[in-house]
Amino acid sequence: MLMQHATTWIILVKKLQQQLQEETDLHVALASAVEHSGSPSSDFSGKLPDEVSLPVRGFSSFIMFFSQYLWTSGPGAFR
Repeated sequence: MLMQHATTWIILVKKLQQQLQEETDLHVALASAVEHSGSPSSDFSGKLPDEVSLPVRGFSSFIMFFSQYLWTSGPGAFR
């Protein structure tokens, strides 16, 4: 039982590390996009390159997965 929980945590940590890397890449891409566009406008999000928009969609999926995990695991999920 303990080994199963450890494996679950290892998988979760790896997903979080991957997500952090994607967020870091997103930050760099967004900074670059803002720098090259001057100032952001109201329709700026439609002009983002794939390298930015794809991680944003991936992040949204991750948040949905993580929220569902927490919802099904209950308040003691991180104990």
